[in-house]
Amino acid sequence: KAQPQCRSREHSKAVPARRRKSAPAERPIQQCWNGEDSKAVPAQRRKSAPAERPLHQLQMDSSNLPGVTNGEYWDTMGKDWDGEIQDTMQNDVNGVLVSMIERHCSSSDTVIDFGCGCGRYLPALAPRSRRVIGIDVSRSLLNIARRECESLGFTNISLRRADLGVIEPQKLAFSCPPADFGVCANVLISPEPNTCRSILDAVTACIRPGGSLMLLVPAARSIVLVRSLHGRWLRERRKRRYKPDPDAEMREGSNRKDERMGVFNLSGVRTKHYKVREVQDLLDKAGFDEIEHQRVEYSWETEYSEPTDFLDKLDERPFDWVFIARKRGVVIEGVSQPRDARTLSRSAAAEHAGDNG
Repeated sequence: KAQPQCRSREHSKAVPARRRKSAPAERPIQQCWNGEDSKAVPAQRRKSAPAERPLHQLQMDSSNLPGVTNGEYWDTMGKDWDGEIQDTMQNDVNGVLVSMIERHCSSSDTVIDFGCGCGRYLPALAPRSRRVIGIDVSRSLLNIARRECESLGFTNISLRRADLGVIEPQKLAFSCPPADFGVCANVLISPEPNTCRSILDAVTACIRPGGSLMLLVPAARSIVLVRSLHGRWLRERRKRRYKPDPDAEMREGSNRKDERMGVFNLSGVRTKHYKVREVQDLLDKAGFDEIEHQRVEYSWETEYSEPTDFLDKLDERPFDWVFIARKRGVVIEGVSQPRDARTLSRSAAAEHAGDNG
């Protein structure tokens, strides 16, 4: 009687089924993406590790046009803005942002909120300035901002749509009154360096010489700190017998090449984070002199679900960097004419040397 045949994983040979009956089954191989090259990793070695969050289908920049803002991404964020995007103004535990606005924004100022989103900063700016202009690429978010401002009764706020990453800076500047004070809150977050430079060029063109900019950016130090505590937080959840939540407990994916450039995944979206010196260099090249910078700290609840009480005992919290910078330039006979601050410094030094013989 012919023996039943089975096929081996390599080249086929007739192997009697009874000879393979007691052979242990091969363990399944699980493919995991480590951020660079994929390697076959036995599933048993990853059994207790939380799943890695995949990259989001929509990213901030158009996949086929790097450097061009993906309006669809931001319109999608508008559908669940509260759930998707952190309200930095509300979650600022030390009130640093409101304090900076109060100190650097005057009641006679024209203010522009660059990348205003759904208008979280507009209610804080409107009572403290003469006129506020909000600019954003997303119609969906601008509609949310408009409804919010109307419900609060503000009459000195106007909104307009523009892609700060692609618009000609001078064209934008001619279409807006010169700003005395500008806000750019977590807008320079594209993983594409050219997009961030283009946005900052547009911001610079719209602020008058001598005007100020409040720039908020994600901190590289903060995201590294948060990631380093994921395992500890997960162990604490198990210790306290919290019900497993695969979505909340999922690790963010990592890519070493990206992270060396300060680009980290946030909910699967590639997002630029900064070191202090990096921001200082950007501001200097854009024609700004830094006045001050501080941490804007948030509670641990903005990063992790319960429990977070044990994290509150740490010396650091999650945070962003906020900078106040003044645009270089002098005003001659009522006409603004930008001038390099280093040239001014040399001229002043020469005059001072002449005065002293």
